[in-house]
This record gives sequence, structure tokens and C-alpha cells, in this order.
Amino acid sequence: GGGGGGGGRVSLSRSGTPKIDFEGALNGMVANMYLELSTRNRELRSGFEGLRAENMALLREHGELRQFLLKLCAELESLTADTRLALGQPLEERCPTPHEPGLSACLETENARLAQASAALGEANARIREENEKLRSEASARSPTGLKLG
Repeated sequence: GGGGGGGGRVSLSRSGTPKIDFEGALNGMVANMYLELSTRNRELRSGFEGLRAENMALLREHGELRQFLLKLCAELESLTADTRLALGQPLEERCPTPHEPGLSACLETENARLAQASAALGEANARIREENEKLRSEASARSPTGLKLG
């Protein structure tokens, strides 16, 4: 509200009684109220403009962060697909481990089977070693810094 008032004049009528200028007082009060409202309006508009600028900056930042995360997800999906492709079929399915031959009544036959199984197991171990080295290299190239493999 207004600060009271002003502007009204008191004068004496012909009979000597005080005469108050209500119109002048009312005009003064209206002018004071308008000035207060106008000042408050400028403050509110200024604050609103600041908030609008902040809103636009926040929306721009939100859009940039969203795009970054979508791009990151796409890259991670691509990395996942590449890794699955690199891993392929489980090694056990591609290179079955030779089993130890059973005992035989003929020691010569048993030794031949054991030599053959040993050679096959040595080859399987060499393939597994090579595959493990590839996977170790792939994991090292793709893992975050500081992550160590067992």
C-alpha cells in the first residue's frame, strides 16, 4: 500500500470551516501507488529476464548432456557388439578338450592313444594360449584405466 498521502490541501470555506481538497489527496495517493507498482513491475521483469536467460542456458546444457549420453550409449552398444563379435563362439565349442584315453589290455595301444591325446591336448593348449592373448589384448585396449586383469 501507499504511504499515506499527500497532495491534498486544506483551505477555509466562506464560513470559516476547513475545506479539504479530496481530489488532490486522491490524485497524490494514486500517483504514489502507481510509482510503487511501476517500480515493483520493473524489478519483477528484470528478475524474470534473468530467470529466462538461466532457463535457456539450462535447457541448452540439458540438450548437450542428453546428446552426449545418447552418443556414449551408442558407442557402448557398438563396443558391446564388437566385443561379442570378437569373442565369438565359446572356446569349448570351437576347440573341445581332448579326453584322456582309457586303459587298454594292450600297453602298446594304450601308449599310442595316450601319445595321440597328448599331442591333441598340446595343440589345444597352444590355441587356448593364443586365444587368451588375443582376449587379453582386446580387454586391455578397451578397459578403463586402472582396471587390471587377473
